[in-house]
Amino acid sequence: MVGLLSQRTKAGGKPPRSNSGLTHGASERTVQLLLICCVLRLCSGAAEAADLWQYGGFADLAYLQNFNAPENHQWRSKQTSPTTNEFAPNMGLVYLRKDPAEHSRWGIELALQGGYDTDDLVPEPQPGGSQPMAGADTLRHIARANVTYLAPVGRGLTVTAGLFKGTKTYEEFYAKYNMNYTRAYLTDYNPNFLIGIGASYPVTKAFELGFYVVNEYRHLSHANDLPSYVGKMEWRAAPNVTVYENLYYGPDQQAVSLKYWRSFSDSTVEWRTPDWRIALSYDIGTEQVADSMSRATWMGAA
Repeated sequence: MVGLLSQRTKAGGKPPRSNSGLTHGASERTVQLLLICCVLRLCSGAAEAADLWQYGGFADLAYLQNFNAPENHQWRSKQTSPTTNEFAPNMGLVYLRKDPAEHSRWGIELALQGGYDTDDLVPEPQPGGSQPMAGADTLRHIARANVTYLAPVGRGLTVTAGLFKGTKTYEEFYAKYNMNYTRAYLTDYNPNFLIGIGASYPVTKAFELGFYVVNEYRHLSHANDLPSYVGKMEWRAAPNVTVYENLYYGPDQQAVSLKYWRSFSDSTVEWRTPDWRIALSYDIGTEQVADSMSRATWMGAA
């Protein structure tokens, strides 16, 4: 039809100029523009993915004055900042991390650490209870080793597997993230590291839930081959108020009957403004000791 029309003439005139060349040129320009747009989109996506990669490190060297002057320079049974009255390399850490995002859903986290604060991550052998897992003295120098996937489910389901950060508390295991240098006993003896698999989901913008299957309460312990379970909740109850709740339930003795399983709860209410921060934390744990058939209960508040 186009060919017939291109040969039609008007009375007393010349045949009209064919538009086929113009059409061909416009098509080429359209294809070129589409290719340029695709390349720019790919470059933009690569740049966005590159922005998700982070790396860094820090060194933590301290001198803590203990006026009791203990001969062994130790601060009671502290796990973090345990050495006093001498310069102490408490922590050094390097990390590489890629956060998951909608345009790049896989994430990874690797971190190595060393220092006095890692010594007590290796548990003391307990008769009838936990023993250090094989290679624990080497594994204590690994702070993170996990992969994450942001699944396109609802608001985004984040699935994590490997060695990852433990329960969220008011204070961090690492001193640099806290307002004060020394940490409370509550922070020391919470599960600061977890090995396992689990997922978290933001039910609303202000309410998030998480559930994880892990090896044990202390990540470098091994008492039995059964898994333990961790539940997390974070609720931003008001613009300046956040409530954290962490629950642990699992067997941490060689006896694995349900009556010997450990239950632990960590609760925190935090009120934060740009200028100051107030928090109340309460922990309680209990388990029946298989060897003595007595019930051990511990609690703390800060």
